[in-house]
Amino acid sequence: MTIYIKFWGLLLGIVWGLTATAEAQCEKIDSLYRILKVAKADTDRINALNNLVETLVQNSKPGKASFYARQALKMAQKAKYNKGVADALTHINLLDSRDLSENPQIINDFQKALTIYEELGDRDRTIRTLEIIGQFYAKQPDEDSKRKAITHYEKALMLYRKTENQLGIAQTHDNLGELYAALQEDNQALIHFELADKIKKELGIQNPTNDRLYAKFRRLKALEQQIQTSPTFMVIIILGIAVAVLSVMIIRVTLQRNRAWRLLKQNR
Repeated sequence: MTIYIKFWGLLLGIVWGLTATAEAQCEKIDSLYRILKVAKADTDRINALNNLVETLVQNSKPGKASFYARQALKMAQKAKYNKGVADALTHINLLDSRDLSENPQIINDFQKALTIYEELGDRDRTIRTLEIIGQFYAKQPDEDSKRKAITHYEKALMLYRKTENQLGIAQTHDNLGELYAALQEDNQALIHFELADKIKKELGIQNPTNDRLYAKFRRLKALEQQIQTSPTFMVIIILGIAVAVLSVMIIRVTLQRNRAWRLLKQNR
């Protein structure tokens, strides 16, 4: 009997929490609609529209969100309000393409938004946009794209460090580790996985997937060090050097012999 009471109490608590959250979201949407009606300044209306878009997305209403995002973009462009343009571009492109790789042209809009956020000194939105662009390039199969992804993640990492956002730092190190692993640069991958692992342990966070990757690269590094310090490896290195020296000597002797033959033919 006691177990059933606890179960129903827990269930009612969850339902009440979800209901309260939904009511709060509805109140926020209603509040933003009221701001749109009474706001006189264009910037206030544009900000309200962009905030409304974010709230509608959170409430699983992408259709309405897309409509208001386009309104915000038109108004922001007309008012020459750069922050509003950047926010609207970001919202529109995230709504229109769940997978950016389907439409590479969209990345140009994110680059425009990134430039605006950097000029405004908006650190949080700059980081978010850097990560979006980094994710896009990371999914591409070619090496050049992955190098671009690394560049964007490294910029995000610098900003995370300035804000002392330890979770963001750890996640970015993990992303960099995966990129370097894909490029088969094991030493760099291991460095980033080690840094991420250290921070996550301090924060009490576990990430099984990245932990397995980190363990794999530690084993590879240990195996590499073991091979390099083994007598067999040293013998192979010495033999390799000897073969290289012998090859050079053979080439020199061959060249000298050919030169001698040419001189003999000329003197005949």
